[in-house]
Amino acid sequence: MKKGLKSRPLTRKTAREYKPPKEKGLKGPVFRWGFMLFVAVWMFVLGIVVGRYATPVDFDPEQIEKELAELRAAEIQKEKERLKAEAKALYDMDLDFYEDLKNPSRAPAGTERPETSKDIAPAGPPMIKRPLSTKYRASARPESKVVSPAKAEPAGNPPPPKSSAPVSSMPQPEEGGRFAVQVASFVLASDADRTVAMLKKQGYAGVYRTAENIPGIGVRYRVRVGQFSNPVSARGVLTRLKNSDNFRDAFILKQ
Repeated sequence: MKKGLKSRPLTRKTAREYKPPKEKGLKGPVFRWGFMLFVAVWMFVLGIVVGRYATPVDFDPEQIEKELAELRAAEIQKEKERLKAEAKALYDMDLDFYEDLKNPSRAPAGTERPETSKDIAPAGPPMIKRPLSTKYRASARPESKVVSPAKAEPAGNPPPPKSSAPVSSMPQPEEGGRFAVQVASFVLASDADRTVAMLKKQGYAGVYRTAENIPGIGVRYRVRVGQFSNPVSARGVLTRLKNSDNFRDAFILKQ
């Protein structure tokens, strides 16, 4: 032995203590990667199942579209009904609110005389309405525009109306008076009052104003003339209003 080196005891491995080195094969890595892939796929599938079938929100788009269509149809139907009600209130001649005009106290005696004159033969009743009849007859007939007949009739007939007016005019509103001539309709009461005053100055008798509340539109102030038992007796006033006073929208209505 060399100097300075310690002697090491020689150890011999017996057959029992000897272990050969382990050989690294592909079985272990393949198993590990296969297990990880299986876990990943399982988690992915589990997430899809939970997302589709286990959500707490029940959302049906077809049902919602159906409900929206029904609401839209109901809204359109309401709008149509509202428009029909407004049109009926404007153009229907037999509306309920015309029944408020059946008060016979507002009808003057002069406006009812021509009714009896055309329904009945006597010549006395038509003379009572001389201030109206002479003017609208003059506008309707081109031959009667001469001043002489208009002056002669009111001058010669004042006495008979005074004697027979109260007797003949009182029962007539109860029997008739279902028709009137509507001159115009206004939004403001001041415009309607101004028109009433103008018509009275022009010789119209029985001019008055009414206030009607139309559903969906509001209050309208209407100017009307007289009460007549039939449309024929009111046609003369209507002709005068349209031809002489330029009220083209005037019409006869049934109360």
